[in-house]
Amino acid sequence: MRYIPVFLVLGISLLIVSCGGDGSGPSPMPVAGNKWTVMVYLDADNNLGTASRLDLEEMQAVGSTDNVTVLVQYDTQGGATYRYKVEKGSLTQLANLGELDMAKASTLKDFVAYAAGAYPADYYALILWNHGQGWKGVKSIFTDVDNGTLTPLSNQYVKEALADSGVTVDILGIDACEMSVIEAAFEFRNVAKILVASQELVSDYGWDYDDLLKRLTDRPTMTAPELAKAMVASFKNFYSASAYKDQTISAVALNKVYSTDGSTDIATVATEVDNYAANLIQLMADSGTRSSTLALITNARSSVQEFDDVSQPATYIDLVHFLHLVSRGTTAVEQAMDKILLAEYHGPERSNAHGLSVVFFDRTSPFDDITYDSNYRDYNPSSGKGSRIEFLNQFRWDDMLHTYYGYQYPLKPN
Repeated sequence: MRYIPVFLVLGISLLIVSCGGDGSGPSPMPVAGNKWTVMVYLDADNNLGTASRLDLEEMQAVGSTDNVTVLVQYDTQGGATYRYKVEKGSLTQLANLGELDMAKASTLKDFVAYAAGAYPADYYALILWNHGQGWKGVKSIFTDVDNGTLTPLSNQYVKEALADSGVTVDILGIDACEMSVIEAAFEFRNVAKILVASQELVSDYGWDYDDLLKRLTDRPTMTAPELAKAMVASFKNFYSASAYKDQTISAVALNKVYSTDGSTDIATVATEVDNYAANLIQLMADSGTRSSTLALITNARSSVQEFDDVSQPATYIDLVHFLHLVSRGTTAVEQAMDKILLAEYHGPERSNAHGLSVVFFDRTSPFDDITYDSNYRDYNPSSGKGSRIEFLNQFRWDDMLHTYYGYQYPLKPN
């Protein structure tokens, strides 16, 4: 989720130029030579209404151009769902869709399919805007209060929505909290080529859309890696000059096309994580190395870079930093990450952030039941327990965690 600063400025006006009726007529023709179509799925049907209006004003400060089309699907609490083309100084209404459930996979699918069909471009960027919760098997991103959808949508269904849209986006940007986790990145690998997201809670100000869109419209010939890097640079430009020193963002190549060596991708990183986890499982199974291995893992977990100071005990840790602490040096995971990490920024309060998090529940706390989720394991179709997220079902990180918890905390539920 985003966290909301109490000093957020209120009373924001929103200028809307209506020229699309209820969307029943033909869509406006796309401009010739469109380089980028930027789709913003802006779900503010919750407690983020004020923040959403701020970001819409930022987008209108730049608007669409002959080479860049900016489209928004916008829903607020108590209001209908609209599609807009963002112009400089205004919003052109393309459709009034009535009240849609923005936390429903089919709603996301329809928006992406519409945007790419009505405004074809050389490249597509999709920005998901809402609360985020990282890996969660049944509650990762999006809430829609008007439809009673208070349990967010799983990353599995986000992936399926994008797959069903028929559009592979060049950049999947997520302006929401804690979505730069390997569990999500691996899930999105076949529907997006680059992921731009944060390991940390994102401030309610979110991304600086005025600055970001100006960078793109000033140079619309940007490639996907160049725009992803610009997203990180824009975020850094805003937050490095702000009072928020815990903010992070990273651009990760999910597809080998955009990795620095042309052959490494997020699956490579996940495989190396699996190898590392398997080795730890083996060391814990051996009575001769069990004690020292448990001590290494415990010490590393106690000093690793965590994220989210609000929810305690913490769920997410920096992947590279943890393995570096356990191994006391560079690992194959870190080497692979270096090849897919296109850009990264972290504030000084997150000095050991390396761009991608992983789940590691902190079970030292007497209150670990608040955040500990026993469904972080392979899905069991017989019992319906576990998670359908592919990273858990294909690799052994979850098995390593449960092995560790069993030995280190035998009296706690596992």
